[in-house]
Amino acid sequence: MTSLVRTWATRTTIITEKLSLKLLCTNVRNETDELVQRNLFEQNTQFIDREREVERRI
Repeated sequence: MTSLVRTWATRTTIITEKLSLKLLCTNVRNETDELVQRNLFEQNTQFIDREREVERRI
């Protein structure tokens, strides 16, 4: 019975660690996607600002 409990505890620990790692990877991926989107937004905003500046000069 004791070895059964140890086996169960070990498996539970391994599953918990895998889920934690998966969650961590998902969070990193989401943060990376957010940074990419923010960077693209800033680049687009800068491009639009430059276009407006050019239009004003003309």
